[in-house]
Amino acid sequence: MKISRFTDSQIMAILKQNEAGASVTDLCREHGISSASVYKWRAKFGGMDASLMKRIKELEDENRRLKKMYAEERLKAEIAKGIIAKKWWSQLGDENWLAGPKWNMTLAFELLVMYFRLVPPVIFINQRW
Repeated sequence: MKISRFTDSQIMAILKQNEAGASVTDLCREHGISSASVYKWRAKFGGMDASLMKRIKELEDENRRLKKMYAEERLKAEIAKGIIAKKWWSQLGDENWLAGPKWNMTLAFELLVMYFRLVPPVIFINQRW
């Protein structure tokens, strides 16, 4: 997400100037912003105080973090389901199994890592070949 050039308090000050009667074009010229930014801020933060604005930003960050966690867990569940069903063994015989839309190198690595976590490795100690 793009980081804003203006802090929350600066945005609130600009909106308060607009509510006090300053025209949007004057505010844009004074602060070096576009009129679309002022209208977007007014639609999003109009009528709020600083604490409520801060709370909305925190909720947006938490929502973004939770969506990312959900996507990662969903991918892990899909990988585990594929390992359990052992469908991925059939993909190994195909020469283009890494180029398919569902498979890529990261997914293949995750598959192997998860497989070897589920199946304990057999260790040969002091055994000669």
